[in-house]
Amino acid sequence: MLSNNHEKVLIVDDNHDTRSNIEELLRLFDFETDSAANGRQALEKVRTFDPSCLVLDLKLPEIDGWGVMESLKREIENGLIIIVITAFGDVSSAVKAVKAGAYDFIEKPFNNEVLLLSINRAISNSKVKKELKKLKRSIGQCGRSDEIFGKSPAITKMLKQLEPMAKTNISIMIHGETGSGKEVVANYIHSISERHDKPFVTVDCGAIPENLIESELFGYEKGAFTGAVKSTMGKFQAAHGGTLFLDEIGNLPLQQQRTILRAVEQKTITPVGSNEAIKVDTRLFCATNDDLAQKVFEGTFREDLFYRISEFVIYIPPLRQRLEDFPVIVNSFIEQYGEELNSKIQGITHEAMKALRQFNWPGNVRQLRNTIRRAMVLADDEIKVEHLQFPRQITKGIDYDNIIKEILNSDPPVRNKIREVNEIIEAKVLEELMIINNNNISKVSNLFGTDRKSIYAKLEHLGLNEKLK
Repeated sequence: MLSNNHEKVLIVDDNHDTRSNIEELLRLFDFETDSAANGRQALEKVRTFDPSCLVLDLKLPEIDGWGVMESLKREIENGLIIIVITAFGDVSSAVKAVKAGAYDFIEKPFNNEVLLLSINRAISNSKVKKELKKLKRSIGQCGRSDEIFGKSPAITKMLKQLEPMAKTNISIMIHGETGSGKEVVANYIHSISERHDKPFVTVDCGAIPENLIESELFGYEKGAFTGAVKSTMGKFQAAHGGTLFLDEIGNLPLQQQRTILRAVEQKTITPVGSNEAIKVDTRLFCATNDDLAQKVFEGTFREDLFYRISEFVIYIPPLRQRLEDFPVIVNSFIEQYGEELNSKIQGITHEAMKALRQFNWPGNVRQLRNTIRRAMVLADDEIKVEHLQFPRQITKGIDYDNIIKEILNSDPPVRNKIREVNEIIEAKVLEELMIINNNNISKVSNLFGTDRKSIYAKLEHLGLNEKLK
C-alpha cells in the first residue's frame, strides 16, 4: 500500500468502536489520525487538526454529516477530501453526497481494502490537482518552460520534445529515476495539449493490490465482488476526453497488462462484473524507472504492450546531471512552500546552494523538495547550510574512473555491467540510509523518494534484510 508521508485523516463517527478500528487501520499505513464523535467536534478539529481527508458518517448527533459538509463548503473547494460512510446508504443519498462535495460514498459494513484504496486514491488525485493548478499558474505567470524546469543542456534537450508531442494523441512513455519528476512532466504535457481542459487522472500501479487493479482501472458493477456496494467508475472512464497517467507501469502483472493493451487498442473498457463495453477517448501516458526492454526479454512485460505505449519516449535526466537547474528548482520550492507554511524565507545562501549541488541526490527532485521544505521550517529569513538535513555524501570516495574503465573492458553488452554497478551503489546508498535512520522505513522511503512497499522489495532483492537486523 502506498506510503502517505503522514497525511492527516479525521474520522467522524458517533460509534467509538468504528472510530477506533479505522484509526488503528490507517495508522498501520502511516496516516496521522484524529477522531470526533459528533458534527460540532468535527468542525472544531478541522480547524485545529487541519486534515487532508475526512471520513464522515452521515448520522451524527448535534450536527449531522450533511450539516458538516455544508459548513465545510469552502474547505472542500480548497481541497479537503470527504469520504462518506453510512449504514443507511442508497443511490439518492450517494448522489446527494457527491453533489455536496464528497469524493466517495461507502456503505457500512465496508471492506478495509476498499476504504484504504478510496482514501489513497482521493489523496493522490487531490495532490495531482493541486500540483497541476500550481503548474498552470506558473505557466501563466512566466509563459516559458525553461523558467519552470531549468535551462541545463540536459533539460533543454528534453523540453524541445514536449511541445510537438503535446499536439498529438500518441502514447508517451516517460523514463526517469525515482523522484525525477515524471508526473510533473506528464502534467505539463497535458496542460499544453488540446486536452488541457479535460481530466488528468493518475494511477500509481505499484500502490494497488493485484486483486483490485482491474476494478481500479476499469470500474466495477454493484455486487461484482465483496465490498462492491455500488457501481463505480474506473480510471480509464474518469479520464475520458483527457489523459490517463500510469505511473510505474512495470509493476503491473502480465494478466493486467493484457487487459490494458485491449483497452488501448480497442478504445473500450468493460467494468468488472459487466458484459457491456464502454467507449473511451483517453490518451495514455506511462512512466517507469525500470528497463522495460529487459523485462520484455525476461518475459515479465508484454512485448506488444511495450511497443504500443512507447510510441514516443521521453527521458528525464537525474538531478545530479542538472546542476545548472538548482537555482530555478530551489527558488520554485521556496515560493511554493512559502505560501503553504506561511514562511518569510526570502532565499538561500550561496554556501547552502553549493552544499546542495555537492550532494548526489539518490531521490532526485522529490528528495530536494523535502529537504527545502524541512529547511524552511527551521530557517528564519534565508536557508543556510545548517538548515539542510540530508544524509552525508554516501557515494563519496567511490573511484568512478576505475569503475568506468571496468565497464568499458567488460564483455558486451556493457549495459549489463552498468546495471550491476548501479545495483552495488544503490545497495550502498540504501544500507547507509537505513543505518542513519535507525531502520525507519517511512523516513527512508521519503529520502529515497519511493514508497514503503518498494523499499521492502529493494531490501529483499539486495539481500539487506538480514544484514540490517
